[in-house]
Amino acid sequence: MNYHVKAAIWGMVIGGLFPLAFLAQAQIAPVKDNTVKPDSMRHYDLEEIVVSTPGSLPQETYTVQRIALRELERQNAVVVSDFVRSIPAAFIQTNSRGESLIYLRNAGERQVALFFNGASMNVPWDNRLHLDMIPAAMVGGITIAKGVPSILYGTNVLGGAINMTSRRLDGEGDETHVNAQYGSLEDIRIGVGHLYHKGPLHVGVSAGYTSRSGIPLADRSSVPFSQPDERLRTNTDRELINLFGHADYRFKNGIQTGLSLMHIEGQFGVAPESHLDPTSATVRFWRYPVWNNTMAIVNSTVPIGVATVLKGAFWAGQFGQTIDQFDSVDYRQVEAQQADVDQTAGMRLSMLRSFGAHQLTLAANGLTSTHEEITSERDETGRFVSENGTQLYRQHVFSAGAEWSFRLADPLMLIAGGSVDGIATPLTGDKPGRDPLVDYAMNAGLSYTLTPSWVLRASAGRKVRFPTMRELFGESLNRFLLNPNLRPESSIVSELGLATQQGAFHGEFAAFYYRVHDTIDQQTVDVDGRRLRQRINLDGSRVGGVEVAARYALNTFWTIEGHSALLRTRGIQDGETTRLTEKPDVLSALSLEYDTERGIAFMMQGEYTGRAYGRNEDNTLEALPRVLAIDARASYGFVLPGVTGRRGEVFIRGDNLTDASVLPQLGLPAPGRTVSAGVSLTL
Repeated sequence: MNYHVKAAIWGMVIGGLFPLAFLAQAQIAPVKDNTVKPDSMRHYDLEEIVVSTPGSLPQETYTVQRIALRELERQNAVVVSDFVRSIPAAFIQTNSRGESLIYLRNAGERQVALFFNGASMNVPWDNRLHLDMIPAAMVGGITIAKGVPSILYGTNVLGGAINMTSRRLDGEGDETHVNAQYGSLEDIRIGVGHLYHKGPLHVGVSAGYTSRSGIPLADRSSVPFSQPDERLRTNTDRELINLFGHADYRFKNGIQTGLSLMHIEGQFGVAPESHLDPTSATVRFWRYPVWNNTMAIVNSTVPIGVATVLKGAFWAGQFGQTIDQFDSVDYRQVEAQQADVDQTAGMRLSMLRSFGAHQLTLAANGLTSTHEEITSERDETGRFVSENGTQLYRQHVFSAGAEWSFRLADPLMLIAGGSVDGIATPLTGDKPGRDPLVDYAMNAGLSYTLTPSWVLRASAGRKVRFPTMRELFGESLNRFLLNPNLRPESSIVSELGLATQQGAFHGEFAAFYYRVHDTIDQQTVDVDGRRLRQRINLDGSRVGGVEVAARYALNTFWTIEGHSALLRTRGIQDGETTRLTEKPDVLSALSLEYDTERGIAFMMQGEYTGRAYGRNEDNTLEALPRVLAIDARASYGFVLPGVTGRRGEVFIRGDNLTDASVLPQLGLPAPGRTVSAGVSLTL
């Protein structure tokens, strides 16, 4: 571990403990619940990054959607990517590197920030995260922010943010959770966890193991090349082990501090691009024999008097992976290898000061990350030799800003803010250096309570996303031609929304428009007879659409829930509009759930993906199929004898029951029909 990460870890620990020492010196009086009017301070939770106010409906100026633990559990998710079916206007795409990435409202994966317990989970080298390698058992709730979010999110958040929090007990006591699941093609999940809550102390620990031999193939004709098996998608196995622990404590004087520790390690294969003939095109025959992610996160909250709160999240981590490149679909001979290690430290700080009906928020976000890369090739003697040796890349990313919220009247809240964002890359390996980049972001919004059950919101702002180090310097085992003139993306975002809560009915509507400038896209270029990819800036792009989501409890037993997004996404180049690749025009889901008092429950859900287009090796667009996937689940919940609170559930679940051919990207189909069954116990 190099010196700057060691220093960051100590800084993180000191940062977490510093508020305690500060309090001891300042002797801040304990905060009493009755010293502040209920609506005088909006509450920011750095673990969740949620902005809300008390009332029948939250007064938020942008779209905020929350998925509770119960909803997550009924998906029987093994990894975080399995949760995405519950998120409106979202979809998962597994790219040619084997990474499962999330898109929100057709915003690219590098435009979406992922947080866990307040810390950024995106790997800074490419500002994204492989969601198939994050165990679902660690997650107790998800909050999704879209539109024009607060400055608390920092930079590179053009498309939104997803905030995951760990599981914890609301009431005092302790629980032990055990679960086991088995599915198609030896898909295995085993997990155990324990939660404890007594007074001001919360503790949670968990461990888990998942593996699969691969994913089933729905339609052999959709993958004409590199597919020797009729049933199992080539090279799609996965194995994953995780350990997690979290503890937080609230002191009598109001200070709260917490520590989270996470370690994930695994290995997986990468499905080859099966629309390409390997005799005439370059195909990725890759495996990741090493993939690991370790993080330590400290959260602290320090109230100062009754009107000011300091909050901080500090983290440090190490991410490592090894890529083996094979010479053919038999995956016997490794011809090249790339070993990466990323060491990152970051912080998020905020100060909230209440002035009666007004509130000032000051926020600072920053991280520093070093990427170490060794690329080697097999020589004629069979040894791996690196021509360039170890290459080091480093970046510093920062954002600092202020936000002011105020009420002109009881039902009307206004917010306005701005920030300065920047990136510097002091180490660029064997590539030419680049000057630091600095830009700005702005946001403004209003929320108007029409009645206690209707809230209207509107917002607009400007956000920026800087090119990642991989986009600037990464050659991906000689598959990419670098572009030294790559520029940042910026986006003007606007949204109009309406939310209602009418007894058992909850509904939301949002209309949005994104005008992105200098959109980063890809093209295929011919270099000395080789077809290479290159990142380029388009003049821009436009994304417009509407999103609706609703949930209605028909009666005690039946609940219907659904969401749909109609999207129009176009790139702009030389004054002409063009379609952008892998951007569906419709994303819809509908579920019907029946739950009896006897513990028997059934659920049916359908997910529809509209028209999208992929780009082939000739730089022409090909239409991807529209598809409807049907899922179903049946379960039985029961009470265990003995101590009150002991319970269990057995379930069986089928996904894509009609075995529909789902093709999010050319040559890279999603799984066909899968069936799984399992049991969970709470002791």
